[in-house]
Amino acid sequence: MVQNVTVQFDDDAKCKIKRADPRGLIPICHNLIEDEDYPYYPGQRVRGITSAVFRDAQWLQGTHKAGRTKATISNVEIKSLVVTWIAAAGPDGGS
Repeated sequence: MVQNVTVQFDDDAKCKIKRADPRGLIPICHNLIEDEDYPYYPGQRVRGITSAVFRDAQWLQGTHKAGRTKATISNVEIKSLVVTWIAAAGPDGGS
């Protein structure tokens, strides 16, 4: 799955990270119930492993500052998804 995430910093700067990588943009606190297929959700606090995570983003409000490392996810867009069918039935219910 490919996710684009919009993050907002505490100073109200905002950027969109296309094709967010869970190895580069990580949660600050882990949930008790984690879903590897959906690593991001609105309201989640995250931090970038390197400043390049935010530097290379599309800035919607404000500009990149190297000191910003933590943000809150404000939007998640699923850009592509792969579906693996386990079974399928025909139009007459499979009989």
